Amino acid sequence: MMESIAPIIIEDSPSWLPESLKERKEDVRLFVRFSQAERVVYRKRSRIPASDWAERHRVITRGPYEGTKWKNVTTPYLKDVLDASFFPSVETIIVCAAPQTGKSAMVDTCIGYAIDRAPGPALYIYPDENTAKENSVDRILPMIRKSPRLRSYLTGAADDEAATRINLQHMQVYMAWASSAI
Repeated sequence: MMESIAPIIIEDSPSWLPESLKERKEDVRLFVRFSQAERVVYRKRSRIPASDWAERHRVITRGPYEGTKWKNVTTPYLKDVLDASFFPSVETIIVCAAPQTGKSAMVDTCIGYAIDRAPGPALYIYPDENTAKENSVDRILPMIRKSPRLRSYLTGAADDEAATRINLQHMQVYMAWASSAI
């Protein structure tokens, strides 16, 4: 593999530049060579649809398919909603569907995708405190632990896996509640 050398052009004279270079009339060009490890860290990850990510990394933790990998053919009506969730132009998604059709699992999958591909603070909001804590312990933490990809983000500290807050290596997932189902 060819090593990349990127020139950095310094047009003015910053204080850290050696005096011998400050006196030059022409622009100073510094060449930076990134190591293989640095190239891996700095590389831009290709975008993959959330539904493709789910089939690769999401393990079902509840229901009749518990312990199996997510398959979009099982709930094909969720595939487009999953993918639309991460389009930059999409701000709101409203889903009108029958009960027990995988919507909560889809939202959990979106959080899993965000943990791996688009990290940042996440907030789940539930009707009451008990529901928030139960979902954290019974759905979200098991989803993270069962997926080898997501499990790699756990810190290993017991305090980081609380019922109302999950601290990962690079982000936090918070549980909140409205104290009313209405």
